[in-house]
Amino acid sequence: MSNNYEEKVINNISEYVAILNSKKQEREKQLKNADFIFRGQRQDWPLLSKLVRRLDERRIRGDVITIERLITAEFERLSLPLAELQPQNDWEKLALAQHHGLPTCLIDWSFSALAALWFAVSLPPDKKDGICLDGVVWIYMPSVIDFTINYLSSPFDIEQVKIYRPKAISKRIVAQQGVFTVHSIYYVEGTQPFENNIEYNNNLVKLIIPNDQFPAFRKDLNMLGINCYTLFPDLDGLCKYLEWRYIRQEDE
Repeated sequence: MSNNYEEKVINNISEYVAILNSKKQEREKQLKNADFIFRGQRQDWPLLSKLVRRLDERRIRGDVITIERLITAEFERLSLPLAELQPQNDWEKLALAQHHGLPTCLIDWSFSALAALWFAVSLPPDKKDGICLDGVVWIYMPSVIDFTINYLSSPFDIEQVKIYRPKAISKRIVAQQGVFTVHSIYYVEGTQPFENNIEYNNNLVKLIIPNDQFPAFRKDLNMLGINCYTLFPDLDGLCKYLEWRYIRQEDE
């Protein structure tokens, strides 16, 4: 399948900011002023929700539509004493569950280009057959209508890909400027990689982050105030940040 998205290699922070500015100026000339959203990945995985990835891997214990409802209901039942704030509807429940690793129909993005870059380079590169893999940052340049959601409806019944901006129901969501795309498994659009969807992929840009540049990007991001502690403002984030600051990672 031919893809309509642009692809570029980015070697440093300056190049990264330059391509973002260039794309923003292009969109503004077209009178398209919606905010960009960004997603960082340690390797070039397809843009699929975690639930659909588990479906593709044949790891779902039953019918996927039934499992989607059951797993969300069980999260709601058991998470009450664990959450910082209590979600008020199905949208907020999904956002909280997704942010803590539960397979849902959401894909994580951020309004922060630097936060997304950090997620791509925060750890040493993944390897395949002994070869280090490059990281990826996706830029999605949506239209204003993509942010329009009827929150009285259920996220399980959505028919088109939408962007969901959650309320501040978690410190991590706030710190990471978290936002989600919603991909319903009821429709074909939700079970194919987002980058292959011809309705949307001409609004995507894929930036390749060379694996040998990960340490340099980490250092520069920390200087700009982006690190594990600022993105995970809790004791886990602090301890991981201190470990990185005083103990070299494998690729450093």
